[in-house]
Amino acid sequence: MGGNGAKFLWHLVEERRKKEQEARDRLTEQQTLYNIGLMLSSADRSKEVVSTIVESAIKLSGSSAGSLVLFEEENGEMVMAYSKGFSPAFSKIKRWKWKTGGMTGRILDSKTPIIVPDINKDPYSHNPAILEEGVRSFMAIPLRAEGKIVGILYVNDFKPREYNEGQVSIVSLLATQATFAIENIMLLEKTEMMAITDELTKLYNHRYFVKSLNEELKRAGRYKQDLSLIMIDVDSFKNYNDTHGHLKGNDVLKEIARILAGAVRDVDIVARYGGEEFSIILPQTDKEKAVLTAERIRAAVERFGFYKGETQPG
Repeated sequence: MGGNGAKFLWHLVEERRKKEQEARDRLTEQQTLYNIGLMLSSADRSKEVVSTIVESAIKLSGSSAGSLVLFEEENGEMVMAYSKGFSPAFSKIKRWKWKTGGMTGRILDSKTPIIVPDINKDPYSHNPAILEEGVRSFMAIPLRAEGKIVGILYVNDFKPREYNEGQVSIVSLLATQATFAIENIMLLEKTEMMAITDELTKLYNHRYFVKSLNEELKRAGRYKQDLSLIMIDVDSFKNYNDTHGHLKGNDVLKEIARILAGAVRDVDIVARYGGEEFSIILPQTDKEKAVLTAERIRAAVERFGFYKGETQPG
């Protein structure tokens, strides 16, 4: 065989080898997406879902970092659901308002992934937090379900880089899976929360309080730990309702609920016990600390400017 014939044959062999490798790569990617889908469908908490999505996106795109932010429609804020590969300072960023014309707005307005190979050369990407972190490139995929904004999936790198067609394609497919998984788990958690939440005050309800108190009593007994309970009753609440009406009375209960929730630790359990009565379970808290907490709450309620509060007895 002559030189040209050998080159032609070698070219055919090489092309076939490349196509076989591409087919194997696609098969591996599809298997990976299938496995990710199984993990997402079996996850029973939103934290598990979002961590699986971000870590999978980082791996599939060969990136150094990534994050997933969700859109809170009621207040128009973006909320950091999960991030990996960033500094502790960056990871403390929890929520922000997005502005029309900025990078977040540009991503949410797009129907396709936004890819920025070098942030320093992109006028939309001059976000101080991103620049300070040292991020140089990223791919961002808007997450939508039935026309509604769900959030954004990001993968980032600390050096300029291009994302190839295969990486964009598979992360986009992952983003589609992610959108449905997030919608499903959030709906499930919302339903579960409604079952244990008081509709008016958004605190835990009496049923959840009783269940939690039993669990905390057992835990405190098992580990020989302190446990305190604060019971709260709103003075002369019937008089307020009779004078100003039930709607204003409901407003008072909601304001008090906000004061209670803001005065305790994350581990404490605040519940509406019934009517104008509230309760707080304080794990690993002795009597002296519980009294201080109770007094802090009482003083906060006393200082608050309730509507027509001056008409109340005392």
